[in-house]
Amino acid sequence: MIKKKMVYYYLLNFIFILSLAFLSTFIVFKGHFYNLSTDGLYHLSRFENIYQALKFRELPSLFNFSYVSVNSFAGVAINGMYPWLTGILFIIPRFIFNNPLMAFAGGFFLLNIITIINSNFLMSEITSNRFLIYTGTIIYQFNNFHFIDLYSRTAIGEALGYAFFPLVVLGLLQIHKNKKMGIWTLGIGMGLLANSHILSLVFATIFVIIFEIIKVITRKFNFKILLQLLYAAIISFLVGFYSLYNIISIFINAKLIGPGRGIAGMIPSAAFQALLDNSMAEHDAWTIGLPSFILLITLTILYFFEGNLKWAGWIVASDVILLLMMDWLPWQILVSTFISNFQFLSRFTIFIVLFLAIGFISYCAHNKGKLRISNLLILNCLIISFSVAGIYQFHKSYLGEQTYHHALTSTNYYQLMGKIPTFADYLPINKVDNKPAINSEIKFKRASVTSKDINSISFKVNSLDDETVVLPAVMYDNYKYKVTVDGIIVTNLSNNLLKVDLSRGHHIVKLESESSRNYVPFAISITSMLFVCLKIILLTKDKSV
Repeated sequence: MIKKKMVYYYLLNFIFILSLAFLSTFIVFKGHFYNLSTDGLYHLSRFENIYQALKFRELPSLFNFSYVSVNSFAGVAINGMYPWLTGILFIIPRFIFNNPLMAFAGGFFLLNIITIINSNFLMSEITSNRFLIYTGTIIYQFNNFHFIDLYSRTAIGEALGYAFFPLVVLGLLQIHKNKKMGIWTLGIGMGLLANSHILSLVFATIFVIIFEIIKVITRKFNFKILLQLLYAAIISFLVGFYSLYNIISIFINAKLIGPGRGIAGMIPSAAFQALLDNSMAEHDAWTIGLPSFILLITLTILYFFEGNLKWAGWIVASDVILLLMMDWLPWQILVSTFISNFQFLSRFTIFIVLFLAIGFISYCAHNKGKLRISNLLILNCLIISFSVAGIYQFHKSYLGEQTYHHALTSTNYYQLMGKIPTFADYLPINKVDNKPAINSEIKFKRASVTSKDINSISFKVNSLDDETVVLPAVMYDNYKYKVTVDGIIVTNLSNNLLKVDLSRGHHIVKLESESSRNYVPFAISITSMLFVCLKIILLTKDKSV
């Protein structure tokens, strides 16, 4: 009888997860197109480079040669500077589906499954009530901020970070409950963030520090917990070693252009209008959606009447973060500090929705006598309806040159990658004059690309006289390259640009990277991930942990 109940429970959970993942995905591909942002096109290009490498059973190069934005240049170190390991969720479907748009949808479907599973794990740590677990999962999955991240901005790196963030919180809760599982959960969570999105890793690190400071203040911290946190840090470092090694090694060896910096606070009036309009357009006011916002306000009011810190601490934290994100504070005085790397304070909304989900189900678990399943069903339906309706309206109407959004189809998939500008991040900087290696003063020789692959690019050049030519491809200091003219190795005349002497006539100039793969760090990360996953599975079977 017990076994039958367990089978029923797992089957119901399986159907629940797949259903929510499908509902989260199919709506944005309705009409056989996807509303693609500039961010999305950037990720699409980098994933295509990775797919092409894996297709030929090669570890992806640190440098992108095959697919590069029209306002960037061949050889740019996107794969090296932007973690891609967890992005394999978008690569796997490319090997299954011939239709690239369907494969893209498959990637989102897998990502939504992972997000739902991880948030489900977290909620299960807080309560055993199945309806509360489902409600917490729905709050985390179906809020406007998440769908804006996923589908309006198509910020896939951040969306991957969003998927693994619940594991960080789960690991901390388990550590403070003296569970052996905690160090492994926290370690794999932080490691997967390192393999997804570095800014999300920074957010998580800040959260862990603040969380533990609060525990120290409330005298719920001891030497054993400190050791467990250190063990988790080692595990996370090993899991994320490949991505961290790539980034650190490039930073040590070369100088490059980073992403834009700034501090854009949330305008209260714009945020309120976006709430009322249920807008998911790409702007600075990334809201959580009207139902979730009303829930947050309601719980805040209830706190003043009940004041139970076991659940109210999460809600108070959400309120504080929401207030701090507003632009009525003088954030611009910090524009020259590290904080400017965050760019948009609305990014901190991830903490609001995460804390809201935890706080609400903690409140319900604390007030079991007041819990009504019908009320939870109504709440869940409202949250899902608002987010799905909002993203559908965005999908069909937020298009055109003024929005920088384009309808991606299976037929124009590769065309968009070849003609729409995205970002020029991570291009090299000349160490001598500390200026971008590529600037408006450089006159590139008119040439046609004859071939390009995962590790090289070739140009056909018609030289009218003996001359020195500069071609649109970049190189990085202290990395090995091979430059050939008509198959003969020649000396490149620049550290950061493809620059060669040519005689009069037609020539084929080829640039090839010779030191662009870090096999040992890759092996360390993959082995660590597999080991930690196996350890978690074994600990899950042990009821004593």
